[in-house]
Amino acid sequence: MNIVDTAELLVTISNTVTKAHKVGELISDFDSQGDPAFVAEMNNYQYGLNLFLGSKDRLINHFTTKGKKCIRDFLEKTGTRGRKKKKTKLVIYGPTPLDGNWIQTGDLSKINVGSISTGKKTLGIILETGRSSGHGGRFIGFGQKVNSGIHPWFRMDWHNPHGKQDYILPDDDLGNYHMHISKACGGKYSGQ
Repeated sequence: MNIVDTAELLVTISNTVTKAHKVGELISDFDSQGDPAFVAEMNNYQYGLNLFLGSKDRLINHFTTKGKKCIRDFLEKTGTRGRKKKKTKLVIYGPTPLDGNWIQTGDLSKINVGSISTGKKTLGIILETGRSSGHGGRFIGFGQKVNSGIHPWFRMDWHNPHGKQDYILPDDDLGNYHMHISKACGGKYSGQ
């Protein structure tokens, strides 16, 4: 990826994150009794987005050292191995409530939102709006979809930390936002 591709990727990610939280905000209007903390989060998502953007240096450092295998695998799988072409997409995980009923993960929870260029290949970007059982409280996350499998890289949660996080965001005045990095990418986290 060159500088122009990287800049386009960051703009696409920023736009997708904003769309994801607007969708969450709209949906939370219909479910205000299910998880009031989620509704409050969606109404103040800019705070969390600023914390996420403020943690980018730490994430970049992690994914260029301990987690570089995840990025290398992602870029390698955009090409071909042997004769079988890999169908790879970037996955951006949208916000989810901690409690209450919510869209479960599956084909209906995956929304195609654009594409990025990685050299000679153009890859799709999927917004995942669902949540697996026990994986609520997500603010944002990133991963990859290869053929039919999804492989999470990391996620930032908006609820009180529970001791399983890789780190708590230091600039969070509320002390709620924390990061989970997948085991495959050098962290403690296993799941979506």
